[in-house]
Amino acid sequence: MLPKRIFGHGGVMISGLDSSVSNDELKHIFGLYGVIKEIYEYLEVNHVKFIEFYDVRAAKASLSALNRICIPGKQIKLEHGHPKIAMYGLYLLLLVVIYFLLVIEYF
Repeated sequence: MLPKRIFGHGGVMISGLDSSVSNDELKHIFGLYGVIKEIYEYLEVNHVKFIEFYDVRAAKASLSALNRICIPGKQIKLEHGHPKIAMYGLYLLLLVVIYFLLVIEYF
């Protein structure tokens, strides 16, 4: 009997990715570890993409197998991540920077 899929935050954040790498290439590479739900990309974050798997175990397997490999000539870094969480962190950082700029300008 096959184990049930484990659903949840099966997200992997890829950084250091060359802009020429297509989503189809990523599906081909990461799809070996499990079924990919979606690949996210944000214009605000250069050279970063998020791959969301249906199964958390697939995300963990791809993380351990593919971290620090070279995808065409550039070494990538993989981390557990979810695009919504990462974008929340970026917006929070932006708010802190704006706050400090306003405080500096006021004094």
